[in-house]
Amino acid sequence: MFSSYEKKLLGILLAMILLGTLLFGREFLSIKTLLIMANQLPEYGLISIALMITLIVSGMNLSIVSMTTLAGIIGALTMNYASDLGVFSVVIGVLVMLFIGSLAGTLNGAVVSFLEVSPILTTLGTMMLFKGAALNITKGGAITSFPSAFTYIGNGKILGIPFPMIVFILVVVFMGWWLDASSFGKQLYRIGKNREAAIYSGINVKKVVFMAYIIAGCIAGITAVIMSARYNSIRVDYGETYLLNGLVIVSLGGIDIKGGKGTMMGVLIAVIIMSVVLRIMNLAYVDSHLMSAIMGVILLVNIFVQYYSEQRLKRKIEKEI
Repeated sequence: MFSSYEKKLLGILLAMILLGTLLFGREFLSIKTLLIMANQLPEYGLISIALMITLIVSGMNLSIVSMTTLAGIIGALTMNYASDLGVFSVVIGVLVMLFIGSLAGTLNGAVVSFLEVSPILTTLGTMMLFKGAALNITKGGAITSFPSAFTYIGNGKILGIPFPMIVFILVVVFMGWWLDASSFGKQLYRIGKNREAAIYSGINVKKVVFMAYIIAGCIAGITAVIMSARYNSIRVDYGETYLLNGLVIVSLGGIDIKGGKGTMMGVLIAVIIMSVVLRIMNLAYVDSHLMSAIMGVILLVNIFVQYYSEQRLKRKIEKEI
């Protein structure tokens, strides 16, 4: 059921849980900790899944957080403008967030796939574009006071399970199936492993890459809904650490930044590890700036370990030949 790498991740997860227990005892092993993690995990998880999709095709999406906040801001403004429609304003607001996220993904996908511009340069540029647009709309302020039907999406529970967690689980199940079982998902991996071979095998590479960015944008829209509903507000600087944390998660989860490698299960376990690590640092009152530095160190160390493992595997294969 689990690959060798996923088993290693489970070992790391167990070690982190034991560390948290030893350091903080019952305070760590409490319902409060589970609820905090359950509320944090969906947003980190969704951002990581969106990053994962573009990385599999040897791409990148540095604009994922800016897409999320822009979608949230435009959707929130639309929802407030249509407040006279009651619960229908919530439906309209959610649909607008999903649409703006998908539209932003379409822009990224079109430039990367059809114009063949570097994914890093493209999404760095659109990150500035989306953030600038959001700042121009809000003037740096926050949009607040949403209908209770909307805030339920971010804070409500079904059978004791936070609603955002249910949404996250549904996305994980669907994307896991889509990547493993669908022909489109398999094409993503083929493109990431060898783009030229994928072209010669008859895969419409530009179309597949284009669709990958649109799907990532749609997930950004879902994240915008959950984020703005949970905080009952939205502003440009929400989720500023999500990009770094998302990159740490996908790297730790076994997603190769060169493309063609990684599983949904690996990313899911890495998301849980991240939530446990963040909870430990919160209980230890670690400064937020120091947290970012620690996340950066974890990312660099993991990239180095992956590189060293690949080089060792290459040398082993060369010796056998």
